[in-house]
Amino acid sequence: MNTSLKITDVVSVLQDENLILIRNKKEIKSIKIEPQLTQLLSELIRFKDQVITKQQLIDRIWNGNVFVGGNALRKNIYKLRALIKEHDLEEELSIMTIPKKGYKLMILTSNKTFFKSPRKWMVYAAASAILLLVALRVFSEDNVDFVKDQRMLVQEDIEVEEVLYK
Repeated sequence: MNTSLKITDVVSVLQDENLILIRNKKEIKSIKIEPQLTQLLSELIRFKDQVITKQQLIDRIWNGNVFVGGNALRKNIYKLRALIKEHDLEEELSIMTIPKKGYKLMILTSNKTFFKSPRKWMVYAAASAILLLVALRVFSEDNVDFVKDQRMLVQEDIEVEEVLYK
């Protein structure tokens, strides 16, 4: 039996196989992690957006083993954060430390599109539109100046002809 926990539309955890699944565009990437990291992440998911105390995590992951303390927990939290950063999941989730209390898994976006930066294309489109408007403005001013120059030349020709043919 494969127990799957969905974190976001992009990230899931397969508990029995100690895998994190990341859906990116058309592919699914699987990351093998240590069993303790799987348990830690699973507990954080179950209590997402809530503070779970350090002692609760130690009790659930290490079955209350008195020889396991805060250092082992901090080390595993560090590994999870490094994993999140390594696989560019900072826009999806974050593990917050709540001083003197515990930890909290924050789900940052639940309906993320598969673009790394969904607004990036908008910036490029806006910049292109601005450049196009500037170019049109410059060329239209040149065109207006050209038309004025042509009118002035025609006017000068008319004046010269009037003087010469009078």
